[in-house]
Amino acid sequence: MNLIKRIINRLLTMCSLKVYEKDPSTWVGELGGKIVTTIELYDDDEGDVWINSASTEEAFQGRGYGSQVVEKIVEAHGRVYASSADKSEHENDPGDIRYLSTEGARLVQSCIRKGIMDKDWYFNPFQTNYDYEDNPHEENHDEVQQDLSDEEFEKMKENIKKIEDSGPLDLFNVDGNA
Repeated sequence: MNLIKRIINRLLTMCSLKVYEKDPSTWVGELGGKIVTTIELYDDDEGDVWINSASTEEAFQGRGYGSQVVEKIVEAHGRVYASSADKSEHENDPGDIRYLSTEGARLVQSCIRKGIMDKDWYFNPFQTNYDYEDNPHEENHDEVQQDLSDEEFEKMKENIKKIEDSGPLDLFNVDGNA
């Protein structure tokens, strides 16, 4: 059985992420036949596309799969916005469904650092008056930019290094237990 697990694991690690539009508002990343990343989109009244929610299976987080899906979405739509507003601001407007979880916000921040998304695409729509035609947002982005602290960034780099050093992913043993 160990030999079979090792062979399957080896084959899956050689597979690249398959990214596709599942339906007009949902994009997914599939690895070895399993959907590991899902990003739902929201079209606002102006016809602009927003990331509504983003999730990656816990065992697959931090490996760049979410970023690959966002990259394909940006290629398809030209740009995609993300809300930096907190949950309480969205509760005041129940029709607005752009609130991102902590995981989704980190994905957006990662995409900005990688150059997949422009930092101007990540802002608080409740604090910023924007006109999509003239200026997507006001010039003051610092107050709405939710970046990682230096300590969080260093921790993230350590985790990435651990993942890289851990070798191939064993899909039958994703929690690390024997």
